[in-house]
Amino acid sequence: MGKVVRDGYRVVGQAAGVHTSAGRLLGYLISHDESTPQTVIFYDATAVGGTVLHVVNVSPERSPFFVRFGQAPGAEEGIPFSTGLGVNAGNCEVAIWSIGF
Repeated sequence: MGKVVRDGYRVVGQAAGVHTSAGRLLGYLISHDESTPQTVIFYDATAVGGTVLHVVNVSPERSPFFVRFGQAPGAEEGIPFSTGLGVNAGNCEVAIWSIGF
C-alpha cells in the first residue's frame, strides 16, 4: 500500500482531528503571543482525548518553537500513531507535518 504525504495542517486555538488513520507525526511549529507558558497536546486518536502521544510546553521567550523528528542519519523519522492524530492547540497556532498510511 502506498503512503500519502500530507502537505501540512494549521490548527489555531482549538482542538482538532488531523488524521483518521495510522501514520507518523514528523514535526511541528508552535507559536503564541501569551505572557505565560502554553501547552499543546498531541493524541493518538481521531479527535482530542484518548492516548497522549506527545506534550509540548512553550514559554513566551521560546515562541516560535520548531521540532522536526528523526533528524539524525539513520533514525526512524516521526512519532508513530495507530488510530489517528488529534491535537489540542490551546491558545497557540500550530503547524503540523505528518504522514498517513
